Amino acid sequence: MPGDGNHQKVVLFARSLAIIVVSFVALSFALMPFRPAILSFYAALIAWLGAGNVAIAWECTGLDETILAVVAILAWRRNRCTYAGAALSALAIQIYNVLRITILSAYPNPLLHEILFRLGGYIVILGAVYAVMKWCQRISTG
Repeated sequence: MPGDGNHQKVVLFARSLAIIVVSFVALSFALMPFRPAILSFYAALIAWLGAGNVAIAWECTGLDETILAVVAILAWRRNRCTYAGAALSALAIQIYNVLRITILSAYPNPLLHEILFRLGGYIVILGAVYAVMKWCQRISTG
């Protein structure tokens, strides 16, 4: 029935998913002209951290994952808490990615890459989103 709680949950889920997909695609396309500059920045940052000259692929930046985490947080609820949480999540994900690239440049190993990129990356991303949601729920309930 249209008035029951399950219908409202499905509508809310569909709305949130649509916001996430549209926002992710829009932001990804908006960044395309800046990709060379972003990759140069990452390479310079990694070199500055002492890892030497490393070729950085777009996938290594973690920006797609960062965008996805931020739009997921903002699709859930928009208030001061989620804005701050989205910014902190983006920062945490990017710090993790820079550390990951730096470690992998010193210890190039396919297994280590898979562990740090796949497992570690997913844990950091999901952990950041979960932490923001819990933090904002705690703040809103006092």
